[in-house]
Amino acid sequence: MVLQNSHIRVIAIRIVYLIGIAIAISILANLFAFFSTSDILSEVKVEKVTYSTAYHVPQVDWDQPSIANGRLLEKFDNSQITRAYSNAWYFLNQALRNKSAVGLEDFFADHLIVEIKKIILADNNYSEERVDLNHDIELYLFSLDKQVIAFKDKNIRIKRKVFHNQKFVYEEEIFKSYEIVMTVADGKWRILQMKEIENESSTPLVKFTPHFVLDSTITFVNTESAAARMKVNCKQKAEKGFHKIKAGETLFSLSQKYQTSVKQLKEWNKIKNSSDIKVCSHLRIKPLKNARKKIVLVTARVQKSPNEKNRIVKQGETIFTIAKELKIQPSILQKTNGIADQKLKAGQVISIPDLNEVNRSKIENIKGINYYPQASPWLEFWMEYDSKIIRKDLLSIKKLGMNTVRVFVPSDGVVPGLQFSVMMDKLESLLNECVEMELDAVVTLFDFPVSFDLDYYTRSEKQLEDLLTRFKTHPAIFAWDLKNEPDLDFERHGKKKVMQWLEYLIERARVYDPNHLLTIGWSSPEAAVNHSRDLDFVSFHYYRDPKMLTLDMLKLKQAVNNKPILLGEFGIPSNKKWYKPMGYSKEEQSDYLSKMKREMEINEIPYLLWTLHDFDDIPTEVFGYKKWFHAKQKYFGLLDRNGKKKPAYHVFAPSKK
Repeated sequence: MVLQNSHIRVIAIRIVYLIGIAIAISILANLFAFFSTSDILSEVKVEKVTYSTAYHVPQVDWDQPSIANGRLLEKFDNSQITRAYSNAWYFLNQALRNKSAVGLEDFFADHLIVEIKKIILADNNYSEERVDLNHDIELYLFSLDKQVIAFKDKNIRIKRKVFHNQKFVYEEEIFKSYEIVMTVADGKWRILQMKEIENESSTPLVKFTPHFVLDSTITFVNTESAAARMKVNCKQKAEKGFHKIKAGETLFSLSQKYQTSVKQLKEWNKIKNSSDIKVCSHLRIKPLKNARKKIVLVTARVQKSPNEKNRIVKQGETIFTIAKELKIQPSILQKTNGIADQKLKAGQVISIPDLNEVNRSKIENIKGINYYPQASPWLEFWMEYDSKIIRKDLLSIKKLGMNTVRVFVPSDGVVPGLQFSVMMDKLESLLNECVEMELDAVVTLFDFPVSFDLDYYTRSEKQLEDLLTRFKTHPAIFAWDLKNEPDLDFERHGKKKVMQWLEYLIERARVYDPNHLLTIGWSSPEAAVNHSRDLDFVSFHYYRDPKMLTLDMLKLKQAVNNKPILLGEFGIPSNKKWYKPMGYSKEEQSDYLSKMKREMEINEIPYLLWTLHDFDDIPTEVFGYKKWFHAKQKYFGLLDRNGKKKPAYHVFAPSKK
């Protein structure tokens, strides 16, 4: 028995010894990973950028004469010449920056290259970074044989920074105009002549004056309505006034197709939740024919200038048809005019709400969540996008009593193998789901930007233009968050460079989408004072002791002159394990969020919680190979990995009556 115990003791000692070695190796490996520079995201940001004309996409607008000199510039030729001219500017900019004539031979005639070389070699101690942002081109001549084109490029907007011995000297924004002649040889368009001319003055604004008009209109008003539950039958064809639902169709897409509202479809079909609709359901898309009353109205009115916000209802118009025309939600139009239903009378004067003002009024009531799906957070969100999962999660958010979601759109080129246009299609699908769930969306742009240098301004603007022009009228959009935590980029890229990039984005965003609010999600209340005067509301993130929130809010309100404030992120992880005794338990997470909620209610702070789900894993593309250091990011959710409600869930869930 003694011998047996001795053997057991030896085996136990050896096992403990092996465990000790394994722990030691793990600690050393983690320390190596922590101090290494293998973080993929860091590598993307610090490595030398390979410049490419793909990143140079300035705005180019052509104005062709009504009577052509030569021939009209058709689409294919326009594309070829525009690309060549844009590339010529790119290599000219690079020549001034790098003091090198590389690439010029493909876009400039020999005598112009000689002149450019004289400029860049005149004093090797000076160089400049610059970017041309827009080209407003007036066509003079496009020859019949398509070999010569002449045009005027007016008021080119150029940002430039001048350096001496690689040290910054000054920066400026200038405007220049040129007369350009280009010729084609060997299949390549080159600039033959580039003569600088005086800039043109801006065009004065057109002034409108009101005048009286007389309207005579006829309308029909329904006197009653009816509703019935949907039937499900895949074999039977849809009767007149019904639509048989196909896979992938939603109430929102069908409301757009049949010019009605989601709310009206729900009423006609007695639908309580959008998730209740099934494939092969026969959905009523028109009301029953009822007794109709004919009304003839003759009214005098003042036709107002475009900036005035009233309009006269025309024959046959409804709240929905007007809302669709104006690209706003019907409920907003009803609320603005105090109308209980969608019935309108021809000749009736209704007020058209200013979308900016409508969205401003929503800020104080925001209760929402930062959202990623459980199995595909961060960049994988868009790579593994699943509309069924999105719909289920949005319904969960709605049941929590939330009214807003915040989602993140990465910079173009960051998500491997995913075209930006495809990602926008997926974003539209998500926004359509938000409309059905009656959720507003804060869309955060430029997650993981490639660069803040001048060379990337036009690429950034192209992404901004594509997104904002496509979604500027989408009813789910509440605000654009131009960048997530840009203050964390200050150390690596320089505060001034990041701030100037943001300033330019704010300016261009106002042009592409005047309807929606702008903000920036800063990482702290102290950083949130940056650009506060240029934004519609201030957004900051807070992962501190709840007891400090009241004082920090008072300081921020004073600093931003009481501009509306949104707490854009907050929370703590429930990551306490036997091997991580310094983490927080699920109960401690719940207690923290309960205290935060109480402080937010006392200070009347609207908020967006981080986040709905715990995650199985966090992506290497974002956190690098030292993921163990960021493992707590997996445990911020209100729902655990299996979808089970954590104690923190009940902090925000509506109480059952």
